[in-house]
Amino acid sequence: QALSPSQSPVASTSNFVRLEEVMNFYEAMKERHNKGDGYAKATAPCYAVVRLWVSCETKAGESISVVGSDPAFGEWDLARAQPLSATGRFYPHWVSDVLLLRSQDVSREVQFKFAVIGPAADDGDVRFEPFNRTLLIPADAAGMLLEPAKPFVFGLLDA
Repeated sequence: QALSPSQSPVASTSNFVRLEEVMNFYEAMKERHNKGDGYAKATAPCYAVVRLWVSCETKAGESISVVGSDPAFGEWDLARAQPLSATGRFYPHWVSDVLLLRSQDVSREVQFKFAVIGPAADDGDVRFEPFNRTLLIPADAAGMLLEPAKPFVFGLLDA
């Protein structure tokens, strides 16, 4: 399932606040860049904004995180994985906070997967998806919001 710019709804209004702050910063830097401010040229946004959501039934005490090859996903270190959140109204859809992934002059692929983390995670109470997913970060995606048009389904590819 490819990620592309969209305006899909999310489960938490706090995600909107954080995204708005990122986008306001981006617009301010773009305006300063267009005016020829040297500082703005040096600090123009270089991140794509990514938000992921997955549909997954969980048991009491379980949570879901995303882990992957990019520093924003913890570089495959489960201790640094990004947690997702679910609210009663939108359950079983779990949503990440906005994540900032470095944008480059060329397209690049980032590998990731979702993990269900149980209350005894230190004792191996973790279920990973049996495959990696691929997120394509387009060239010059800085300032773009990348999110799926519909949620991923845990454990199913292309669902």
